[in-house]
Amino acid sequence: MDVLNRDGRRCAVRSRAWFAWISAAFAVSCVPSLEGRLSTVSSPRLLAVRVTPAEAAPGAQVTLEALVAAPPGASEAALPRWWRCDARRALSDSSSVSPRCSGALDASALVPLGEGSSVTMTIPQDACAVFGPDPPAPAPGEPAGRPVDPDPTGGYFVPVRVSIGAAPDAFAEVRVRCPLAGAPPSAVVAFNRSDRGNENTELSAIEAAIDGGPSRLVGDQIELRASASVKLSLRWPACAQGAACGDGVCDPDDDARTCVEDCSPVARCRGAERYVYFDRVSRSVVTRVEAMRASFYSTAGAFRFERVGRGEADRETFVENEWTAPSAPGAYVLWFVLRDARGGVSWRSLAARVTP
Repeated sequence: MDVLNRDGRRCAVRSRAWFAWISAAFAVSCVPSLEGRLSTVSSPRLLAVRVTPAEAAPGAQVTLEALVAAPPGASEAALPRWWRCDARRALSDSSSVSPRCSGALDASALVPLGEGSSVTMTIPQDACAVFGPDPPAPAPGEPAGRPVDPDPTGGYFVPVRVSIGAAPDAFAEVRVRCPLAGAPPSAVVAFNRSDRGNENTELSAIEAAIDGGPSRLVGDQIELRASASVKLSLRWPACAQGAACGDGVCDPDDDARTCVEDCSPVARCRGAERYVYFDRVSRSVVTRVEAMRASFYSTAGAFRFERVGRGEADRETFVENEWTAPSAPGAYVLWFVLRDARGGVSWRSLAARVTP
């Protein structure tokens, strides 16, 4: 199990760089991300954004849902406000988001999406040219620009700016499904035949053991004494590995033409999915497995680790952490956010009652 320590406001690597163990290719970024913040929630703040579907083509509509956390008894948090960034960043920019979207509100770069815990958004028709592998339209009197490089999983994202109360604005990312570019025709055919898109994760179970005993959860609640420690295990579904028609998952190795029961419509797994990836070194299409990452937050107390994960070669379907309760009795809340390498997200919370 990979353990990743606090890295503060992510200004050296882009917001997806917590999956750095799957690639040595880092991009530079200085925009606030939803990762890299302290695990203690002392005021209302945004912890995560889930996009449904987790990947969509230009012109499609997606729903964005916010996880807003606040301490018990805190005044009601302001509703999130949302803007879609339509500005292409210059390849020379040190940020992963155009400065026109990350600075003062620019009406020519930011499209308002509304206010609320969830909003809908239409992916721009030109998203694959502005944020993806299609050559962008040249500026007057200038040559055509170079396409955007993919992230370490081969994906492209439309940035979405989110604001809530006095907390710093952050950026969520909507994965856009773009054609495979820069590949030989045989690789394009193989990729299109096996690409199943992306699915959000599912945090399917939480286990909490105090002093080495069995799980002490009652629903999504736990009771423990002040300063006691609880071992937490977060689990997600196991995904099929390889072609097996009838297993309930349309795997990249399944023949979508003959495996109708799994692939029409596409049945996906909500754990560490297998996906196809164009390897630009070997110039071939390969199959990879998503790395998984869990982030931990609470209104008090302390986690042993703020983030833990599983690399793409690790087939375990759980991560473990430890939370030490505060010394003061009272009611507290814990939040867990599970992410996969391609932007799939899920979350759950746990109410903790601490007794003397």
